[in-house]
Amino acid sequence: MARNLKVFNTYHDYETADLIKPAVSLVVSDNSVHYDPASPTPPTPTFQGKWLATYSDSSTASAECGHSSGIIIGEITTTNLVDVEIGDCVTSINNAYFSDCSTLTSATIGSGVTSICMWLFRNCTGLTNISIGNNVKEIQSDAFRNCTSLTSIDIPSGVTSILNAAFQGCTSLTSIDIPSGVTSISNYTFNGCSSLTSITIPDSVTTIGNNAFRGCSGLTSITVNAIVPPTLRPNAFYNTNDAPILVPSASLSAYQSASEWSNYADRITAIPNS
Repeated sequence: MARNLKVFNTYHDYETADLIKPAVSLVVSDNSVHYDPASPTPPTPTFQGKWLATYSDSSTASAECGHSSGIIIGEITTTNLVDVEIGDCVTSINNAYFSDCSTLTSATIGSGVTSICMWLFRNCTGLTNISIGNNVKEIQSDAFRNCTSLTSIDIPSGVTSILNAAFQGCTSLTSIDIPSGVTSISNYTFNGCSSLTSITIPDSVTTIGNNAFRGCSGLTSITVNAIVPPTLRPNAFYNTNDAPILVPSASLSAYQSASEWSNYADRITAIPNS
């Protein structure tokens, strides 16, 4: 007669094993042992250290979480770095840490980081995949400037500030969602993002900086959801393919006559009724 043997998940304390649902079951029958197919499989462990780096020759390096919650210059070797994963125990990374690392293709920032610092990935021309932890509130100046292979990025919903030139020169970027909590789009933020096809500016934005979208020559539409026209700085929409600027219908005349917005009056039209 078959008997079920409980094998407990090794990630749990054996002292409390009687309180834990077994991770797998083994069936012993006729002097043979096999897995019960109805049993849940053990969870795949995720990276729990401080950082994990992978290099072009497939070698790796890593560090465990310790007394320091920051990553300082020299801690991670960036020569021939292709992938880096920053653990949740890290709360800060030095400015420009991965700047000019052209071999880097993928990066993951853990949930402990609240600010993407200045120049962090500037000129990382091979970067194609970036995952940002959901506790990030700010993307600082030039953080992703000239990441020319980056096609998309998910900005966490909690981000409220995107600073100067954060995505300037990201020529392959085709789409980006600006979170609803952002209040200001700074100078040159998306300057030269020539592959962007559309952009929606949430109603939380009150200021759009100079040259913010300059050179976004692939745009086919710009949607601005604010009822009150945001303060607009010079050349914000210069060389944007004469894309129509869609605004709330009740505010159409206000946009067309507002300072700086009036320069684009012939492009400003009402958002179509849904």
